[in-house]
Amino acid sequence: RMSGPNAQPVPETADTHHKLGVVHMRRGSLSAARSCLGTALEAKKGIYKGSTRTPELCESVAETYRALASACAQGKDFDGAEDQLEKALAVLEGCPSDDKEGLAPSTLSSVASVRTEMGDLAGARGDLSMAQEHYRDALELRRELCSESAPPSPEFVEALNKLGYAHALNGDNMEALELYEESLEAQRLIHGDKENEEMAGTMRTIEVLRARC
Repeated sequence: RMSGPNAQPVPETADTHHKLGVVHMRRGSLSAARSCLGTALEAKKGIYKGSTRTPELCESVAETYRALASACAQGKDFDGAEDQLEKALAVLEGCPSDDKEGLAPSTLSSVASVRTEMGDLAGARGDLSMAQEHYRDALELRRELCSESAPPSPEFVEALNKLGYAHALNGDNMEALELYEESLEAQRLIHGDKENEEMAGTMRTIEVLRARC
């Protein structure tokens, strides 16, 4: 969806460079990944600065910032990763929306994903308190996106598990238990009574936490 007479799509070359960057990153070629992603970002930013900003465009620019953050983190450049994620967040939070109540749902979901990635990064740096803060923000956004008429999303389950795990690492066993129990309930709403590996793992975690409480 493009809104406004000046709205332009993201160039195919930008998407191609982004995809190539992701492929290089998965292969461990971080220098090549950063080069391709940097090229993609410059092309996207050219459109971003001279076009009507749509949620799709903002999310596309943020996606490349996030990929660059991932490449930085893989190379242990945590400061660089944090910088890229902050830029992604700024783009998303500044995105215009037709929704009078705030950001478009897709943009809000991207913000939640960035918050999760910020939590992962803080955890990798050993800053458990900051990780919890980011995971908590992500969970609040995922709750906001939940619909009473539809099952919870896998991303909502992930947000519960991430924050629960951070609490468990910090010795906050009761808080962790409550989050994992909510996660199990959400998984049952998604999958029904058919148990799967994820649900079995959550139940094992709950048993361990109950023994600690």
